[in-house]
Amino acid sequence: MIHGMDVQVRECTEADSEKLAHFYNKYQYGPIKYGYPLNKQDIKQLFRERKIQLYLIAEYENEIIASLLFSSLSGQRAATPDGTWAGFFLIHPEFRSGNIPDKLFAYAIKNLIQQDIKYIDTEVNPEDKVAMALYKRVGLYQTSRSYIDYDGYLNLRSYLPYVITYLLNAFEPIISKNDQDIWLSRGWKTVRGLKSLRSIQSNAITRNGIEVVKYAINLGAKDVNCWVDIKSEKITEVETEQVRFTSYILEGNNLIVGEKIRICYVYENHFPNPIEASITSKIGEDYLIDLKKTFYPNKKYEWEEVITVTKEFEGELVTKLKTKELELTVHFGVTIANPLEINVANYPKLINGKESACIVNVKNNSLDRLIYKLLIQQGNSKILDFKPLEKHQICIIEPGEIKDHPIVLNPKKIGIINMTLSAVSHQNKNIGELKEIFPIHAHGKNHVYETKEYLVLENMYITVQISKSTGCLYIYDLRKQQLLAKEAWPDLDYPFLNAVKEPKVNELSWEIKSDSCFEIIHEATRLKRSICFLSDKIVQINDFAQEGKYIKIYPWCMLYDAKMTVPLKSGLVSKPMVYGEYPYALHDYEFVNQFDLPSHPNMYERNYTLFESQNINIGFIWKGNIERILFGLRWMPAVIFKRKDKEKCITKTHYYILCSQDNKDEVEEIYNNITNHTSKFIFNKTPYSIETDQFHSINENGEFHIHGSLKNLFSSILKGKLTLFFPQTSYEQQLFIQDIESISNFEFEFSGKVNWSKAHYAILMYQDELNRNSITKKIYLFPKGRNKLAYSEKKQEYLVQNNVLNLKIKVNQSSKIIEFMYKDKEILKESSVLSSYNFLPGVMIPTTNSYTPDCRKDLSINSIYLNKINHSVVATENTYKEFINQIFCQSDEWKVEYTTVYHLPVLQIQLKSLQKDKMKTSVFHLFWEKKGKTKIKKMYYWQNGEQNTLIPNGKQRKIYLDNKVILELSNGLFVSILALSHSTKCFIYEWPKKGIQIGIYGNQNEFNDGDIRFNIAVGETLLDSEYFSQILVEGNKT
Repeated sequence: MIHGMDVQVRECTEADSEKLAHFYNKYQYGPIKYGYPLNKQDIKQLFRERKIQLYLIAEYENEIIASLLFSSLSGQRAATPDGTWAGFFLIHPEFRSGNIPDKLFAYAIKNLIQQDIKYIDTEVNPEDKVAMALYKRVGLYQTSRSYIDYDGYLNLRSYLPYVITYLLNAFEPIISKNDQDIWLSRGWKTVRGLKSLRSIQSNAITRNGIEVVKYAINLGAKDVNCWVDIKSEKITEVETEQVRFTSYILEGNNLIVGEKIRICYVYENHFPNPIEASITSKIGEDYLIDLKKTFYPNKKYEWEEVITVTKEFEGELVTKLKTKELELTVHFGVTIANPLEINVANYPKLINGKESACIVNVKNNSLDRLIYKLLIQQGNSKILDFKPLEKHQICIIEPGEIKDHPIVLNPKKIGIINMTLSAVSHQNKNIGELKEIFPIHAHGKNHVYETKEYLVLENMYITVQISKSTGCLYIYDLRKQQLLAKEAWPDLDYPFLNAVKEPKVNELSWEIKSDSCFEIIHEATRLKRSICFLSDKIVQINDFAQEGKYIKIYPWCMLYDAKMTVPLKSGLVSKPMVYGEYPYALHDYEFVNQFDLPSHPNMYERNYTLFESQNINIGFIWKGNIERILFGLRWMPAVIFKRKDKEKCITKTHYYILCSQDNKDEVEEIYNNITNHTSKFIFNKTPYSIETDQFHSINENGEFHIHGSLKNLFSSILKGKLTLFFPQTSYEQQLFIQDIESISNFEFEFSGKVNWSKAHYAILMYQDELNRNSITKKIYLFPKGRNKLAYSEKKQEYLVQNNVLNLKIKVNQSSKIIEFMYKDKEILKESSVLSSYNFLPGVMIPTTNSYTPDCRKDLSINSIYLNKINHSVVATENTYKEFINQIFCQSDEWKVEYTTVYHLPVLQIQLKSLQKDKMKTSVFHLFWEKKGKTKIKKMYYWQNGEQNTLIPNGKQRKIYLDNKVILELSNGLFVSILALSHSTKCFIYEWPKKGIQIGIYGNQNEFNDGDIRFNIAVGETLLDSEYFSQILVEGNKT
């Protein structure tokens, strides 16, 4: 038997690198699972590149049997200034049931407290119930602040170092040296465990109306209870054998300006003698009480202060109680908002001389009906004119209601305009206000300005934003409102501290140099960054430092469906981007699927990368003395530059290029001549259009009749040919058009007979005789017949049958589809096997998210999110033209529409967000099990218009696509998923041991409403399923 005393815990050093690499490889921890064993140099690099607070190993008979690392970084997340990330937690299988975790965490807590660390964060796979239980056992808790990160891991946080430090300071005059030693030496073992350690539900509770976590500390005969307020992340209540103290706001922590609130104070004195105490309480800088009071033994004191909150505020109610024996401070996080919240729903791109419209939203945050008038003030009417489009200025708004106010903006002059939008009550009080900056653009002109949070550099095409708190850089395509790239503040020398996913806070100063350039300086390192436009579509970034030997930059591509092209000396490497194939980070190096890009600069023919998506291309170029190039899951790449021996300073330059869609050689051309970029513009206007009803019927004999009109929008006479053809047959008809006058219509008719089983859709094509331009339009022909529709009140289920497809819709459970059949074959079916953290029993589920996907969060679904939702869903049905049937399901967040057509193996789904002020992304999730008759054998997907193939391999990975994916199932069927709306895209997530998650999503921005529309079609061949997916079953229904 192995005893605890036989195991020694110590801090490891760089000298242990070889033993650590062997330990991780032996027990399949890290990239070895994917064919990349760690070596001694990898671990040495970890010591060099990370700021390590504590790296512990446990040894038995001189062999490493466990490790635990605390550092300032974890997978491109920077710890808070008083926090640390826990990771590299691995225990030898034979020792996992022993007291190794006790020894590691007891040592760690004491050491971290001595380093003034307050918070410990970690990431855990929520499917790993054993790991979840262990982390929760040592005080790492899950709250509303926890989230599923981009890699599918759940964030947990421990407040234990903070709680112990707080108690040691608060009770310093009376706490015994023995108790101090117990708290420091026993660490987490003083904490009473939770009842449900393996649960994936939140560990927070509600107390005094707010979310808190409780730390119950057991000191033998003495118990100490502390409640940490999740909003402020500080202690809000303390209870010991001598005292209990708290203060809170009875109305909660979300308040409205003008609201009368009651602040409650509770103090229990269990000291044997009366004590004299001074108590102060304040919200922000405003003192509420400042008094002295005598508390007598064994009495509970409760009192209230009633105040009216008068201004917006984000912070804490802080109450301090000081006596000779102790000093306690309790916190209560609070947000005070104006009664009316004002937002600009769609920020217009203002161009000099061109009128634009925008929508101003006014939301009532209060519980009362309010009367208001919207006032607009702007700094200079010579630059910008405006006019509201509403007749009535006085508005009545109900609690929770959002009112839209359309405003026309008329730019008169290039410049920057400050605008104040105010909601004024009938008593002339300001009950809501928004201050905004609007730049007026023109070709060849730039703007540099500051907002509260960002420095902004902007022209007609690109917006560059720099966070004032972190230095993190964001580059947007202004025309498409698309985030192209994100970059953390660069590091100067080792260890590397900055990160992209959760950037480090940096102290910065800045200066605007011109209308196209600003300069930022890091106060600690004195690294200077200059950002400017080299041309309309090129951003140039120079970094310079007098001291230091290395600079590391962190660019990160934000085009999810991109194809990456890298010019190596061995040739161009061009691959679609697959995320999460190797979900493991060591010294921030993340491995790339299918190909390993070299880190040595001599292996590269050119120092650039091209990223191509369906509608945006972006290039990245770097110049300087390069030490290493680190491509990863979405790097552009990370590059480490080194100062040459004879240089007096270190400097480097890199560029972001917004490329033309039609010129893939543009980055190469710019690389060859970086200062001579000329933009190319292509304008293409179609001077005519075809208009016809998209739905026509075809009888069993194949007879059809199609009519419509051809519109000439051109200024001259139109002459050409109109052709009707069916892609699946050889049938074709033509009409020759002699003259269509300018701005007039030509009415046409086609009648005929065709094989109806292959005539689900036809194409009308007009070709102009003069310039050979052509346009096409699809029309759809459906056989007449009725769908069967049944509703079970008891089960609250719809059963839809259209002669080929059967589907069940569960109305009372988020309107999810629980069964999808093709004839007698199963496509998807609800199964309890799928029920877990990231997978759910339902197989097709509509959701809306309050965030857009970024490098911190993704669009994976989790059961915590859905368990919090209690949608009240209303369902209705509709039949259109006999052969089209629709079911509408509506909750408070979304509206989903399921449409089927008689005898067609296609289901169309449309999902609309109903809370566009809160919900930024609409996502429809589909789930396939890893095993069974319907498991996926192969997937065909498209990125940037190119077809790729993916075979499931049971490894975690993510792929973002264009708008189409075709699945080959093990039962011989093919399923095509095709997004129909312009802004809708797809993703594939493969989850180990579970299966495949397909998602269809749309992001909301100025140009897109975030609604999604897509087809799911089934075929007995790949071509059949692809053909049916292109049939539009929801179109012109007027």
